Amino acid sequence: MANIPPSVKLEPGDQLVLYTDGLSEAFNRHGQPYGSGRLKALLERQGASTAEQLLDAVLADVKKFRAEITDDLTVMVLSRRFL
Repeated sequence: MANIPPSVKLEPGDQLVLYTDGLSEAFNRHGQPYGSGRLKALLERQGASTAEQLLDAVLADVKKFRAEITDDLTVMVLSRRFL
């Protein structure tokens, strides 16, 4: 597990993506997990997206990837837009 500081300051334009293990442990039909690496690559490809666009992209990608629902899945995207 990553070391997370007790507080994080989001600057304008920063986004924070929170998710449960139901996302990273979603398995495809070959038994491979979605994984945090795939999520990170997707987030990097999305670039400057709104929180809603980012959330939609994550949910669409994991839905396309997974073979079946085996766990709950929660994703939250926070975006700081103003000073």
